[in-house]
Amino acid sequence: MSASRYKQLVDQFAARIQAGQLEPGTRLPTHRQLAKEHNMALVTASRVYAELEKWGW
Repeated sequence: MSASRYKQLVDQFAARIQAGQLEPGTRLPTHRQLAKEHNMALVTASRVYAELEKWGW
């Protein structure tokens, strides 16, 4: 079973942060922009950012 879409995005953001591609202070897309870019519900996009924040990213 593949990881859920939101989990895949969380992992992608985390990998980019760890690789130094996203530095502290980098502006991320708004929740609405992220939802539109990835064709997902706004609540799912919000869940991505909540998960990143939960893990301290």
